[in-house]
Amino acid sequence: MTLILRYALEVCHDVAEALEVISRVPVNLAYNVALVDRSGASAIVRISPDRDPIVSHEPTCANRQGSTEWPEHTEMSGSVQREAVLVSLIADPLTTRTSLEAAFLAPPLYRPTAESPWGTVYTASYDTVAPGVRLLWADEEHAVSLAEPHDEEWVRTMLVGRPRRTETASHVPGSAQMIFA
Repeated sequence: MTLILRYALEVCHDVAEALEVISRVPVNLAYNVALVDRSGASAIVRISPDRDPIVSHEPTCANRQGSTEWPEHTEMSGSVQREAVLVSLIADPLTTRTSLEAAFLAPPLYRPTAESPWGTVYTASYDTVAPGVRLLWADEEHAVSLAEPHDEEWVRTMLVGRPRRTETASHVPGSAQMIFA
């Protein structure tokens, strides 16, 4: 997926072109890709190996493809609750960029990686006017300018929780058979 995104960033000029590229390239897992360009155009494209891409112009998405197909995953990731919080925040006219960033760094949107294998690795706050991104954690921030890119290495060490073992086997919907040669 990272190669597809890099290609789209290098050759596409706007959301419409990126949607064309991302929608036609096959993937091996399900992804939700949020796109935004300098004009303010935005879209979310849900792609998966077992279905046609779904494009949405809603401003939010969670760790699922729009509906619950795998209840155990939905429960582990808290995606329904987190998506409802996001929808509420976006609908609130008093929500600012600053308050939205703060919400992403607090429960239920933020989940410490040391406590859950479905934890928040980071929050990315993009600026399309002065192209750049701020990577946010509860205790740290790292800004990257896209207008004046430069080579840089930045390392952050994080603890990651282990998944709980389940007593019963569960089926993962849409899991593709993978063959390595």
